[in-house]
Order: sequence, then structure tokens, then C-alpha cells
Amino acid sequence: MRRLFTSIELSSKYIKLIILEKIQNKFYCLYSDITDCNGISKGLIIDSNEVITSLKKSLKKARDKINLKIDKVILTINPIDANFMVVSSTNYIENIDGVVTQSFIDKSLNSAVDSKKDLKDELVMTSPVSFSLDEKTVLDPVGMTGNKLYSKAVASTMAKKNLYPYFNVFNTLNIDVLDICYSLVGDFEANQAKNNKLEHGVVINIEEDIVNIGIFNKGILIKTDYLKIGSNAIDKDIKYIYNLKEEDIKYLKENFASLSSIANYKYDTIELNTSNGNLIKINESDVVKLITSRVINILDLAKNKFKTLTNKEINYIIVTGELTELSGCSQVVEKVLGPKSKIGNIKLIGARNNIYSSVIGSIYCLENKYKNIGMLNSLEIEKINSKEYE
Repeated sequence: MRRLFTSIELSSKYIKLIILEKIQNKFYCLYSDITDCNGISKGLIIDSNEVITSLKKSLKKARDKINLKIDKVILTINPIDANFMVVSSTNYIENIDGVVTQSFIDKSLNSAVDSKKDLKDELVMTSPVSFSLDEKTVLDPVGMTGNKLYSKAVASTMAKKNLYPYFNVFNTLNIDVLDICYSLVGDFEANQAKNNKLEHGVVINIEEDIVNIGIFNKGILIKTDYLKIGSNAIDKDIKYIYNLKEEDIKYLKENFASLSSIANYKYDTIELNTSNGNLIKINESDVVKLITSRVINILDLAKNKFKTLTNKEINYIIVTGELTELSGCSQVVEKVLGPKSKIGNIKLIGARNNIYSSVIGSIYCLENKYKNIGMLNSLEIEKINSKEYE
């Protein structure tokens, strides 16, 4: 049976879609794409109709490219105003053979969450902390047999008013949301180092109009917050100074200027037409200063924010998102956040860009949770290949 996984993230600027296949414990990218998205602002849906229109375009591009109808997805979302709580439950295993299943654990923890969460909130994720089977501590009880299971986890909820519009969008398109993963959890899973799951750290994702910040303890997301600023602040700065067209702003930011500090570097110049049609000469050094200043500003704000979230020693800082693809960004990150910081580095062939960090990591995270589940079984694959879904 082929094991295919589809993850989608809806953000203010893009729909990020990726399809991975797992073969012999290794993931391969079958498809990755970003599509312009309207109807979302700062991580929340403000116009469902515009989001649906954008999502249809994204799904059609995937269908046309790889002849695959997507009807099951992992939904990757920003943890806007997420709440976190520690929950525990003790339950007797009542099935005949006494085997612990993932669904049994989920139901046990969900009932524990329901007794504590606000009625206006909905459960999004539970991250196991520890298990005891018949009074003996075990790392992973799934598949083991026993009589009584104690489970402890960090559970997270979000306001229904923020979460349900996402469900409604996918329901309208007859797409099943198999599970949800916070974007920051995806970022962590896609970029974690060997010891990160034993330490205390920070993950920062700089998106278009928002910066998501998460505190992780031993690989578990325990606190989040966000800044109402993002990479589009750079575009606004360039627009304000030079009054350029959108495509020229994009070129200046992504291709013309480097944030690297190189001694005796000879800066270039470029001539571009303003939005009013006037020809102006732009010095690379001026653009570098402008962009660097804004990146430092965003990182300083993020540093101040995560310092309010935790007073523990920080062992690592992972910075990811589209902004980190700017040339020389790693130098600026280390200068502002220190030697324990690094930018993300997605190495998956077919999706080597930090913009895919969250959606790739969401698959990694939830595949570990459901080790034997694929999104499409072999019969569905055969139907797709025979175009029965037409």
C-alpha cells in the first residue's frame, strides 16, 4: 500500500500545499506548490468565499500536474491565541485482548480535556508527556497489552470562532481534514536537531503579516504568542522609499540585495521605473541597509516577546519562514539572537525552501502519531490512476 500524505497551510499571502510519499522510512516529495491566497489576515479567515476560490485554484494545479484528486488533508494552522494545559487520565482497557491503541489513548485524553477546557474552545492537539501501563512507566504503550493505562499530556485548544471557519472551507469543497497541526510544531519537526527534544528552546516563523513564536520544552509546544508584523513590512518600506511596482519590490528584496557583510564588497546599482513612470537609480547599499534594518527590528521584537514567555535558559532558537530565504539572513539572525540561533534548512528534494517548513513538519509529526496510516490506500490509488474520480 502506498503511503501518501497531503498537508495544506492557508496563510495571508499563500496557500502552501505539499504531497509526500513515504517509502522504506524515507519521505519523498511528489508535489509542492504555493498559490496566491486571499481572504486571510494575520492567521485568521476574514472572507471564506475568497479563501475557497484560492483553494480551488491550488487544488486544480495539483490535479493538473500529478493527476491526483485531493480529498484528505492534514490542516496546518497558526496557533492564534492558543491555550495550553496539562491533562491526565487513568482508564481501564476494556477491549477483549487488552491491546492499547492510539484511538484509545486519544479518547482518554480528549475526555480529560473536555472536563477542563472552556466551552467556547475546541481541542486542537495533544502531546503525550508520559504513560504508565499497569503502574509501569512505558515510552509508547501502543500495541502493548495491559489492564490500566495512565496518560499525561500537554493539550492545546483554540477558540471555535477562529478554528471553525477553516473546517467550513474544507467541508464546502468536500475535503476531509484528517488531523490538525500547529504551524510551529511543523516548523520544529522539520528543523529539529538531535538534542532539541531534550532541551528548552524557541521556534520563530516570520510569515507575511505575522510572526509566530513558540516555546518548546523537550520537543513539546507549551506556549505561543505572535507579533502583528511580518515580511511584508519590508515591501512597505521599499514602497515608501522608492515607490516601485510590486514585481520590482520583490526583485530588489529577493535577488538584488544581500544581507551578508563582506569587507570591501563593491555594491551595485540598478535603474527602475517608479509607479509613476519616473526612472530612478537605486544603490544596492541603500537597499541592504533598509532591509537589514527591518529584519533586525522584527527579530528584536520577537526576542523581546519570547523573553516574556519563559524565564528558563534557552538552548536553541530556530528561525524559519519565507523571510529566512533572503541572502545573508543567517548572519543577521545570529547577530541579533546569538550563537544558539539558526535559520531553518529544508533539504527535502522538491521543496527546498523554508516557506514549506510548516507543512512538511506537520506530516512528519502526525505520521509519527499514526505510524500505520496513509492518506490513500492502494484501491484509491488505482481509482485515481484510472481517472475514476473524474
